Amino acid sequence: MAAQIMTQRLREEHDAAVHLTTARVYPHLELVRLHGYRDDHQNLPTSASLSVNIQDRERGGTHGRCHVDATVATSDKFVRDRMWVNGEEVAVDNQTSRLAKTMHEARRGGQRFSSAKCHIAVAHDLPPGCGLGIDDLAHTAVLMAACRLLRSQEDCGGGAQATGACVSETQMRAQRSLNGGAVRSLVGGVVRLGRGYREDGKDCFPVPVFDADHWPELVVLAVVPCGAEEPPRGAHEAAMRRGVDTSALLSHRAGV
Repeated sequence: MAAQIMTQRLREEHDAAVHLTTARVYPHLELVRLHGYRDDHQNLPTSASLSVNIQDRERGGTHGRCHVDATVATSDKFVRDRMWVNGEEVAVDNQTSRLAKTMHEARRGGQRFSSAKCHIAVAHDLPPGCGLGIDDLAHTAVLMAACRLLRSQEDCGGGAQATGACVSETQMRAQRSLNGGAVRSLVGGVVRLGRGYREDGKDCFPVPVFDADHWPELVVLAVVPCGAEEPPRGAHEAAMRRGVDTSALLSHRAGV
């Protein structure tokens, strides 16, 4: 639906050819928690973690919408990158924002439209304050869609299976470096993200343990207190960093 709305709006506004693609990611819940990072720049975890991805299911005649869609479009009429979330445009600093870093990564080594500007639409029904990392999911979906659009097919495929589309190892590393533990949302079912031991992070990937149908009885209920909001960006990372720096128990856990 996000792709259809964006296509119609862009073609009406610009009366020009628009190339676009859409990616979908699902939130995950941690079963064995990721407690922090041994390398903050590459987001390499201190210890392995185990999570389960929440995917849409038909249940009781209704269809859940527990996912985030991102549509990325490009046209020679676009003069700058722009982004909308649930129909509302958000301010974008084209030099230092998280979106700028995401688009820089997508364009790096790109062979198609690599210098073109993009318009991005993110759509989801997840409530603020639900604790499912909406911002991380949004940028994970944006990077996946942008890589599909701007890079060659060979660079986007041939890796782990992710929500119906293959993701290359190169893109997996980029996703982990930019979006941390949200990289686990690229793999369906029950997922293990290993610690890895290489300094370059090439052995740190999410790996499926069980597929999405392994636990059919699982039902997730997200309870959001009235008026709850997502914590400010960086608060969660700062708390994990304090744990890594000060907890003797965590250092023992990292060695297990």
